[in-house]
Amino acid sequence: MVPDGRHWSSILRVSDDRGTAPRLAGERREAIAALARMHGVVRVSELADRYGVSHVTIRRDISALVDRGALTRIHGGARSTAGMVRAAAGDDQVRIGVILPASRYYFRELLEGIREGAARAGIAVVLAISEYDDGEERRLFERMLRAKVAGVLLATAAAEPETGWLDSSPVPVVLVERAGPDFDHARSDHEDGARIAVAHLVARGHERIMLAACSTTPTAARLLAGYRAELAAAGRDLLEPFDLPGEDASPTGRRARLHDLLRACAQQRASALILHPEGFALPLLEAAEDRAVAVPADLALVTYDDELAEFASIPLTAVQPPKRDVGSIAVDVLVRRLTRPGVARQRVTLLPRLVVRESS
Repeated sequence: MVPDGRHWSSILRVSDDRGTAPRLAGERREAIAALARMHGVVRVSELADRYGVSHVTIRRDISALVDRGALTRIHGGARSTAGMVRAAAGDDQVRIGVILPASRYYFRELLEGIREGAARAGIAVVLAISEYDDGEERRLFERMLRAKVAGVLLATAAAEPETGWLDSSPVPVVLVERAGPDFDHARSDHEDGARIAVAHLVARGHERIMLAACSTTPTAARLLAGYRAELAAAGRDLLEPFDLPGEDASPTGRRARLHDLLRACAQQRASALILHPEGFALPLLEAAEDRAVAVPADLALVTYDDELAEFASIPLTAVQPPKRDVGSIAVDVLVRRLTRPGVARQRVTLLPRLVVRESS
């Protein structure tokens, strides 16, 4: 796969102009990985001379790229794993299958991360969408196998997937934003995301904090667990979580439910609200305005996810799950499994971050 334009320009700079070596470690490492993909092997002594840095620095760069799955060590240097993946797959055109339950909102940025990781590894992506249908998920998986993909990244429709049907898979499977006892995975720590939202609101002096979430989303159970744990740790009362409607609800039904939510906040004397999914945030602000509920004076608001929050009439404090990083690292995990089949089980969990804005 040809890297994107930005990445390709850095390859050309390294290949054609020895006097303009990348100065930043991250840029230098990307250039080293690109050189390895082009030439198969890179040598420590040659790289140190090319970039004007010590052998120790180059060895650190190689170690970082080995950890990422982009290189494997050889005596005096490193070899690109792209060729090893091709050898493992028995095919010059290496492709990995990606099965997601949706392509919009949350999964759009996750997919961008997968594309970045695949470009970095020099492999192609075959995408399929299950629309949260378990049966369709299995049909798509079989289709991926017929297409002779080298491995599959799978975000199951269910939050807690039943993975027995994958046990006989002839290719490696990495779960994405999901976890299973017998599979590698890369996922966001949504429990921690809820914890940092609660901790932020507690630090702002809020005593009564409510969680409103759509219980049918794969994320909701983990958010609830983190919410409860952090409230208990802070010595705050646990308020009854509010269940939001799913995507099949009509716009009128969704608006009515948001008014119900604001009434529930008033009845439980909640001064702060954590909201998931983020798509409810903008209509909630409209409902709050209709009911003369001032944000944040009467009700502080934190959304879970950060696609739209900064564009709201009142910029919203948001928890950002590391979606792009999860996608990119999931590819690294799969590449490592392809090139080192006996490597220990890999379970990578990444922490969300809080972006504080005007709503809290």
